[in-house]
Amino acid sequence: MKILMIVLTNLSAQNAVKQIVLKLESDIMQNAIDKLKSEIEKESENPHVKLIGEHLIEYIQANPHIADVIANTEKTIVDSLRVVNEEADKRLPKNSSLIRSVSTRPIMIMMAGEEVLNIVANYFEIPVPFADISPKKVTAQKPLLDTSLDAYL
Repeated sequence: MKILMIVLTNLSAQNAVKQIVLKLESDIMQNAIDKLKSEIEKESENPHVKLIGEHLIEYIQANPHIADVIANTEKTIVDSLRVVNEEADKRLPKNSSLIRSVSTRPIMIMMAGEEVLNIVANYFEIPVPFADISPKKVTAQKPLLDTSLDAYL
């Protein structure tokens, strides 16, 4: 009987520890999400901050163990976008200063969304594959007009 009581006590202690850990993870996740939402609101004029922020929130919700990386840092979305701009500057053509002196148009460097997200992931020290989760997945919609030949046969 004593052994059974000890085993039950150990099981309830383990369950209590699991509950505490889950609560802490939930709190950390909520802190990270609140931090990101706050920055999105603060930078409401910048659509890039909103896009990256929403992606980070969705990533945290899918991977709660990563929330402490966001919650426990002074790193910001705005600073991550500065790093993206620095990376884009490295890709400028060698003669870009000559082009800038001749043209008043800005030089544009194109980067794939996945590249940008991976730069952001590296900035926040998030293990890749960060870009695997898209903020808004597009689902196939029924076409407005049925153009199959079966309708005419």
